[in-house]
Amino acid sequence: MDNTLNSIMVNPIPSKTWNWLKMNESNVEFPSDVSALPEGSLTVKAFDNASNDASACPDSSVFEDIENGVGEDVKKVLDAAGSEPAYITAGAGESLVKLDFDLDNKGRAGEVRFYVPAGCKMKAVMDYKSAKGSFALISAKAYVEEGASFELIQIHRTDDDSVLLDNVGTACEKDAGFKLTQAFVSGGRIYAGACCDLRGDRSAFDIRSGYRIYDDHELDINYIARHRGAKTDSNINVSGVLQNTAVKRFRGTIDFIYGSVAATGNEKEDVLLLDEDVVNKTVPIILCEEEDVEGNHGATIGRLSEDLEFYLQSRGLDKDSIYKLMSMSALMSVCRSISDEETKEELLGYLSQE
Repeated sequence: MDNTLNSIMVNPIPSKTWNWLKMNESNVEFPSDVSALPEGSLTVKAFDNASNDASACPDSSVFEDIENGVGEDVKKVLDAAGSEPAYITAGAGESLVKLDFDLDNKGRAGEVRFYVPAGCKMKAVMDYKSAKGSFALISAKAYVEEGASFELIQIHRTDDDSVLLDNVGTACEKDAGFKLTQAFVSGGRIYAGACCDLRGDRSAFDIRSGYRIYDDHELDINYIARHRGAKTDSNINVSGVLQNTAVKRFRGTIDFIYGSVAATGNEKEDVLLLDEDVVNKTVPIILCEEEDVEGNHGATIGRLSEDLEFYLQSRGLDKDSIYKLMSMSALMSVCRSISDEETKEELLGYLSQE
């Protein structure tokens, strides 16, 4: 691999804050010889009632205007890789797609575009694994038409010595819904961004995210809910645990754009700090151009209480067991909320072995 590196801006915050916080954006260096995903790196585990024929998507241009959660520099990496997007279109009724990404130690980039026609339902599972030293940018975009729903489940269990940029961008029309579930199990450095454009009246966006960051690993998150339609709704719920010298940055923005009358938005993060040397940065933001809206945000950040630790010890657990139990708590909670039973059971089994 060519050792020449290029730098891109990722996860820019929609409304700038104080520079000294170092939360306005992050920068990532990627290899100059980044290339498209090779054959065999993407395995389709299930493909029920859906089509991967690009012609099944009537207008691919609808994806061009969808905002990237990780930022617009994503396009630079995809262009440099010469990557062609893969299209997946939901069939009538309900569709299920399961995609496994086995990333090698090269610089890779690719994009999957999901099209959910009016009145249809699609559920997609994306499971990320990688080799040591891998760099990858995977972009998932979805266009959800009127009355349709799309659920995206992402599992991150990449190598400790890896870099993953996980980009999600979605647009929802009238009465459409998008649900995103993310479980950050392992990975050296992960930059995850998700943006949902609630264009149509009564469209909805729901995020449930859980993480366990340990050793010297980093997690950088950027979630954006753009409320444009009337009576739109968004919920961002994030919880996680930090251990050792881990670093986590969370940016969560609810943006009420003029015209989003009677819209509601809520965001919350719960963080448990298990060690003194962890670094946690949380910036919840509400932007408001419309008067008749309701928005709530907040964060709960704390350490393991002495009372809880004493209670668990009185039940026969030593300190190491208590910390191991608490470190898995947020992930277990998110995994139990996964709606695909096969994925849920497989992931719970994986975590139990750890």
